[in-house]
Amino acid sequence: MAACPRPEHAGSRVRFDGHYGAPGHRRQLYRCVPVNGDRPHRFTEVLPREEAWHDACEACERGVQLHEGPHAARRYRFVARGIAEALVAVGAGASYRQAALVSRERARRLPADPQTGELRMTRHGQLVGDWVEVFAPVVFEPHRPVCWPPAGSLLLDDLPFSVRDPVTGRFRIAFRVFCATGFEDGRPKLWRRGGSSATTTRASRARSGRASRTPSCICASGTSATPSSG
Repeated sequence: MAACPRPEHAGSRVRFDGHYGAPGHRRQLYRCVPVNGDRPHRFTEVLPREEAWHDACEACERGVQLHEGPHAARRYRFVARGIAEALVAVGAGASYRQAALVSRERARRLPADPQTGELRMTRHGQLVGDWVEVFAPVVFEPHRPVCWPPAGSLLLDDLPFSVRDPVTGRFRIAFRVFCATGFEDGRPKLWRRGGSSATTTRASRARSGRASRTPSCICASGTSATPSSG
């Protein structure tokens, strides 16, 4: 049973008190009856659960109640498990479009046609793109390298991505992805990866040129550099 999130209501009596959200995606509301004499009030859990679709959990094979579905952010449409599955799929090589389609299907969150109201399939990848931008850094943080390798060489390079100007028909570089690759225990390893717009890249190179005659290592395309001991 859920507990009231207010510290002063610790030990109060809590009971079910309705749902919120659309049918099939409802989440539980609770009522707290404080023991300290405060007025009763309704609340939701900090990380509420969407209503269960089945009577038993497929992972742990135990019976579940309606209010014991997967965790979800309080006002977000997708559950945490679905987001995690999409990140795993992208990490294994799936495209944003394919991962987004699977996520919408599994969550039963397909968009409705504005004219007919019928659900329609979509492979728009922005959904998973947003998840990667928001959640991937948090997931990756405990596993990322925190310092450069103490010995060996680094291969620094960048990959430009171009877009076409619809007016002139010419292509221009919109942004670049920079990578630093080396070896650890005889195996190749990606040590650092980052992106920057064309404007930011030009400004960085200009500052590097004014500060030193030596090219900045992060901008030296295809250059092998050996990190110093310091």
